[in-house]
Amino acid sequence: MSFQNNKNFNYLLLGLNTLFLIYYVMLAVYTRPHYDDLHFLWRMREMSISEYVSDMYFSRSGRFVAYALNGVVFSAINYIQLYWIFPVLFWLIGVLLSVFGVLKLTNQQFTFGRINAVVLIYNVFILTNIDFAVFNWLCAISYYIIAPAMLTLLALLVSEKSNFVTISAIVLLALFLGGGQEAFTPIVLALVAVIVVLEFYKNKFSLPNTLRSVVVRKSVLSILIMSAMLLIVVLAPGNYKRLAMDEFSRPESLTEYMTGFAKAISMFFYYLVYYIPYYVILALVVLRSFGVNTEFKLLNGKRYLTITVFVYLCYVILSVFPSVYLWGGFGIQRNYTHLVYVSILFFILCLLWIFANYQKQYKRLFG
Repeated sequence: MSFQNNKNFNYLLLGLNTLFLIYYVMLAVYTRPHYDDLHFLWRMREMSISEYVSDMYFSRSGRFVAYALNGVVFSAINYIQLYWIFPVLFWLIGVLLSVFGVLKLTNQQFTFGRINAVVLIYNVFILTNIDFAVFNWLCAISYYIIAPAMLTLLALLVSEKSNFVTISAIVLLALFLGGGQEAFTPIVLALVAVIVVLEFYKNKFSLPNTLRSVVVRKSVLSILIMSAMLLIVVLAPGNYKRLAMDEFSRPESLTEYMTGFAKAISMFFYYLVYYIPYYVILALVVLRSFGVNTEFKLLNGKRYLTITVFVYLCYVILSVFPSVYLWGGFGIQRNYTHLVYVSILFFILCLLWIFANYQKQYKRLFG
């Protein structure tokens, strides 16, 4: 594979990502605000951001960080009288978080080709999401950045760096992930807890050495912040007022729970199977951009693939549990947005593992 071919391939990727961006900008320009957005825009003309957050906390939901973010966005729209900028802005935030999170977690250099490959991952994630319309629904658009935010947090935690910028970023991400989605926060807490357990194992089960670890200290800090935020969210009076509505139908027995899990998981993969051709092509693009010999820690041996599959299945179960608890089944499509993102990364990782362990076949295909 010549340098010139790599260069041309990277420029083709840049062109493809540019076309995606143009498409998303056109959608943002020509899409009209969702009725919830119109309602909240009107309310922000009569309320301050703090009044809006307080009203939502006591009457609708405890997601005070998410509502504060919405308050800032809707106030800005009322002031500048422009709506389409914010879907594009959130696209940019999602891209930046994805690039940093993916490349840092895989210990890769920030090269032109790899950055473009990760941007393409995020673009395909938006395009193939189960509830695509959420991308232009401002009061719910944060669904598209919570998974990249989680990835970035994990990347910052496993890094040995512990400077002011790193700690500040961890605090901000922990506040966002802890106070924005009560169904998503436990998943992040579980993954951070896994980091602590792995550090404990790495230090040969020595508690003093583990507590001295920079990784553990940062992880404990994020756990404390997210746990405190989650507690504030869960205790909100608005949660219980909304739970009393007729829209929810909770299972009443173990059999109903098991049936609900089966329905939710099977429905999710039913949606996902139609996008497998996209993900195969995406995996080949990532393979070409990253290279088959990249030092991914999870690509060394069948044991690590087994662990990866196990972690992914646990993630799926944790992701569908809120929908099963509230609706007895699949529930609302937008709740699976972060799961689509993680599923794409899992699918790519599996194909990369296959190519990394069968390099002769790879060379026969790509030369």
